[in-house]
Amino acid sequence: SDVRWFALTDRDGNGIFVSGKENLNFSMYQYSDEELTKAERINQIKTAPFWTVNIDHKQAPLGTATCGPDALDKYLIKNAMYEYSFRIRPFSNKETNPKKLYQENVFDVSSQCPVPQFSTNIEKFNSPMEVTLTAEGVDNLEIYYTLDGSEPTRKSILYKGPFTINNTVTLKAKAFAADATPSFTMTNTFEKIVISGTTFKTEPSKNYSKDKDIALMDKKFGTTRGCCRPKRCWSRHRLTASPSASLSSQKCRCSLATLT
Repeated sequence: SDVRWFALTDRDGNGIFVSGKENLNFSMYQYSDEELTKAERINQIKTAPFWTVNIDHKQAPLGTATCGPDALDKYLIKNAMYEYSFRIRPFSNKETNPKKLYQENVFDVSSQCPVPQFSTNIEKFNSPMEVTLTAEGVDNLEIYYTLDGSEPTRKSILYKGPFTINNTVTLKAKAFAADATPSFTMTNTFEKIVISGTTFKTEPSKNYSKDKDIALMDKKFGTTRGCCRPKRCWSRHRLTASPSASLSSQKCRCSLATLT
């Protein structure tokens, strides 16, 4: 009872942080509500593969006037409309101290920073790619980001303009402002496409030549042999050519032509 905040974590330190505008009441047990309702004795309660957490505004006092005095009137929960607010947010105690989370005054803050958005200068990540981050809607907003998959903080890299990546990275970005709640974290993994190059014995028809340079990626030679409609089948050949597999056994779907 009268809890200002609490945190629940797993063995790795990842979990949830809960705090209220007013003091909260909470309980936690490894049973389902259905089991508690159904069981008549404690030995009939079956342990659940999860935990039930209750976050309550108020809790009624124990005891009745059946034997002895009733609970004091000031502790009774009377029939009325009640409202309360609390927040739940994920966190890692390896990166954030829950006591610091409680010190963030989120209930009297009128706005939250928008989640950063990203854009790139190329569609396929097969060469150095420029990444741009944007976030609008809050004054004096700053974006911090990481490229190793860790959670961004104000100690991370401050975004000052477009930056270039040349390898597979996991980008995480978060917006901060003095008079607003930090944004949720934007996450995106950029997988670089490694292309060795493609050599064609016969160039594909212009109608089916889109992305021809990345159709085959293992330095094999590509051609359509024995196909009745090689130009019409090029797109099918391209789709059946696996980047890592040998192409000697790939078959044309329309007439069993072989890609060599």
